[in-house]
Amino acid sequence: MRGNTSFESAFKDARIRVNERESAMGFEPSEPQMVIGSLMETALPAFEQVLFDKARPSVASLTNNTASTTVNALPETTANLSVGEVDAAAE
Repeated sequence: MRGNTSFESAFKDARIRVNERESAMGFEPSEPQMVIGSLMETALPAFEQVLFDKARPSVASLTNNTASTTVNALPETTANLSVGEVDAAAE
């Protein structure tokens, strides 16, 4: 699902996986459904474009090992910048 570029395609993939798993486990099909309100339907394409933009650096990263967990809230390239410089780098 992480390879998808829209919520609708991610939902369709998830629905297929849910159906496969329910069938394999002998469950009655739950028939997942997705409903999007009119305001979200209007805003979603622009949100998806920003969210799934592969050229854009990640906003946060998480490093986890047995000794500790580290969360970086900004990309490494902006770690030592002032707030104004971070805003300019984001543009």
